[in-house]
Amino acid sequence: MEAREHFAGSVDSAWTSLATWMAALPDRFDPKEALARQEDQTDAVWELWRQELRASLPRLLSAQQIRLLPVLPNRLMRSTVPVKGLRIYATGR
Repeated sequence: MEAREHFAGSVDSAWTSLATWMAALPDRFDPKEALARQEDQTDAVWELWRQELRASLPRLLSAQQIRLLPVLPNRLMRSTVPVKGLRIYATGR
């Protein structure tokens, strides 16, 4: 299995796990628990991205190119610990 396929499978598995859990929630559920689970899973997926970038980019880019990365991949590359609470919101217009 190619590294990219393994990574994509890991991300898909993480989101599928959360979606399956949420789809099984009853009509009445604890919204704080649901939000906490969603936030934990989102942090876990960002951690997968951080690990993937730190493992693959040094093989593909020079140190200078890595320093020139946009803010988000640069932050993930520099971080030596999981990044918590990172969220991106976009709207389409």
